[in-house]
Amino acid sequence: TKSKLLTSNPNSKFVSNYKRKKSLEEEQKKDRALSIFFDVCTYFGVKWVDVLNPYRGPKYVKIRKISTYLIREKTGLAFGKIGELLKIDRTSANHNYILAKKIHKDPKESETQKDINNILLIIL
Repeated sequence: TKSKLLTSNPNSKFVSNYKRKKSLEEEQKKDRALSIFFDVCTYFGVKWVDVLNPYRGPKYVKIRKISTYLIREKTGLAFGKIGELLKIDRTSANHNYILAKKIHKDPKESETQKDINNILLIIL
């Protein structure tokens, strides 16, 4: 309503400095998350558009898992926001994060660990 209209524009004079700062931080996190996502896609040599399609092939699922894990670790972005960026729902983002975290810690998954560590070197 009226209060939402006044506060929907972060540059409005009615928005407090705190809210303006929070909005700016959120935008910076989203930009960082997109950058990480693009770096992961580049690392695996796939087009980012293909990863955002609803196709569930194993290659794309792996990329989504790793992207979710790295975005959450590096930005602290909420699963709902990560889901919006990757075109998945928040529960899928949460599930992807948990699976990738287990894989990253599991010594049997050395190939995926190498991929994650190599990507971490790229995005630092």
